[in-house]
Amino acid sequence: MTVMPSKGWLARLIREVAGTGELEALDPHDRSRLRDDTGMSDADLLDILHARHVNELLPLALACHGIDADALDREQREVMHDLQRTCAHCGITRACRRLLSDDDLDAHRRVCPNAGTMEGLGEG
Repeated sequence: MTVMPSKGWLARLIREVAGTGELEALDPHDRSRLRDDTGMSDADLLDILHARHVNELLPLALACHGIDADALDREQREVMHDLQRTCAHCGITRACRRLLSDDDLDAHRRVCPNAGTMEGLGEG
């Protein structure tokens, strides 16, 4: 499997291989390329792949802040990867999902570890 950077490519990878074991089965060259393209370690990539909520909740949270996830991935890929890593390690997934579905952005801002970054991006 060869992964090429393109619009939303990491989000698509997460959707396609989460839980399938494909990342672990990648050829060493492709795995190295993926690490180089993302700037993430194998551990970070696996964390994101196994944290399925990242692909669901992060785009919603970004949209609440007026940020297009695909545009951010294209224009500021490193920032997007930092947001994904932080989201993958977050322990309040249920609360996040509830707050976003209730459109309670103020409460979400108080609990989301990515809130400060998203607020800064939304101002730009």
